[in-house]
Amino acid sequence: ANAGGEGSASVSVVVAPDPNAPVITSALTASGLVGVPLRYQVTANNAPSTYLASNLPAGLTIDPATGLISGNPVAAGVTNITITASN
Repeated sequence: ANAGGEGSASVSVVVAPDPNAPVITSALTASGLVGVPLRYQVTANNAPSTYLASNLPAGLTIDPATGLISGNPVAAGVTNITITASN
């Protein structure tokens, strides 16, 4: 007869990334000059439909449909931005 009690075990759950998620393939550096038009094309595989960029320097914007970052930078400096492509 079983007098009661409990048993336990550790379970390791591995979740793989979606194989169809876009992966950024464009260069991860870009440079320009203050006041001079800058163009940087974000590219990614797996047919992204939307592109985003956070922390863009003043004067630059991203086209969410094409991934083109463009504009005229207004101040010198180094800025780390985050680019995202999604489908």
